[in-house]
Formats: sequence, structure tokens, C-alpha cells
Amino acid sequence: MECPKCGTGLIQFESSGLIPGWGDAFCTKCRKRYPTRETAKSSGRDEPTAQRLRDDGIERAGRAADPTWKRQFEGAVRELAAQRGHGGLFTADDVWDLLEERGVPEPREKRAVTHIYNRLVKGGLIRRTRIVSGHRKSHHAGHISEFEVL
Repeated sequence: MECPKCGTGLIQFESSGLIPGWGDAFCTKCRKRYPTRETAKSSGRDEPTAQRLRDDGIERAGRAADPTWKRQFEGAVRELAAQRGHGGLFTADDVWDLLEERGVPEPREKRAVTHIYNRLVKGGLIRRTRIVSGHRKSHHAGHISEFEVL
């Protein structure tokens, strides 16, 4: 395949050596790097997707998190859902504020939080509505999820 950038180089696949079938595609002349989706598929190997790797990390973090902390976090989400009622909205920051009032520390691995939210979404308690800017100083007004109670 000819490089779209320089028009003269060829696209080659270079394995990362860490995950079979995963690596970088690059131009032999200008060295521009390209997404690996096509090159990994053409190698005949199963390509791990970014989404699958993310989901695996979330799942591992959820399994490894302290069971007491997970119960406290889920309890706070359920309490906010009950307070807001059907159609009510709350953000991840609202959950953190409630936990902070109770002296519950943040987890070592933040993906454990996503594991709990995902389970509650799949269970039909809440749904993500949109991404909003947070208000907590400790999170530097980062992007957070807003949820609706179902």
C-alpha cells in the first residue's frame, strides 16, 4: 500500500512484540505512523481493540477493588437515585460529594468506579445522559457523567 502522505513510500507493519498481532503501521520513506486496524487484520491475527482493552481494565479494577468500598459506593449511587426519583438527574460529582461527607476515600484505581456504574446501567437503575464539566476541585473540573434515574 502506498503512503497517502508522501505518495512514494510503502506502508509496512511492525509488531510491538507485547501483544501478538498488535503494533504500528508506518511509511518506509517518511516514517508516518498509521492506525493498526487494517494491518493487524491483514496479518491474520485477532486484533485487540482499544474498547476491549479498556473494558478488560475496568473489569479487573472492579474485581480487585475493596468489597466494603464497592458496597459504600454503590449504596451512595442507589441513595441518590432514590432521592432524585424517576427521571431525576445526578452527576458523578454528586456521588463523590456524598461519599466525602461520609469519610469514604476515593479508590486506588478509578476504573473500579466505572465498573460499578456500568453494572447499575446494565441493571436498569440509571442511564448515562451526557458528559458535563465537574465542580470538584480535586478533579480539576474534568469531564464527568451525568445520570438519569430510570
